[in-house]
Amino acid sequence: MSPTHNIDQLSRGDLTGLIDQLKMFADIDGRMQVSTILGLLYVALEDSKQAKPELNTKDLGEMLGVVSSAATRQTYYWGPGLTKLDPETGEEKNTIKGQGFINVEIGRYDRRYKALSMTPKGWNFVRRLFSAKSEGDSSNGETAGSGMAS
Repeated sequence: MSPTHNIDQLSRGDLTGLIDQLKMFADIDGRMQVSTILGLLYVALEDSKQAKPELNTKDLGEMLGVVSSAATRQTYYWGPGLTKLDPETGEEKNTIKGQGFINVEIGRYDRRYKALSMTPKGWNFVRRLFSAKSEGDSSNGETAGSGMAS
């Protein structure tokens, strides 16, 4: 028989809520990496503190511990996407499908500077994340591990 593990002050509802939240990200992209999830959440956190967006791609990269180009790819992913011209046909092709969850404002004097803020669509998604967690919290108040084999 496998031992059971009690985790102090952690309920099955907490775990269920977290799982439900992560499933919402998986619904967007089933192969999404944790750093991509954190990218959106950091933008939301910083945007909630500021009257005007002050978080930029460089800051986001530092928060995530990734290089600037990786943070820029995340801004295109969570933001408007990235469309390039096909050099052979001259047609536009969408190389990164954007989710429309963040605004990306390009700097007036330096096009490399990109200020990041949440869109209404992005805020709605974040609100749904917390409602999913709330539903999970209230779904079962048992302590995680009580009766669960590991």
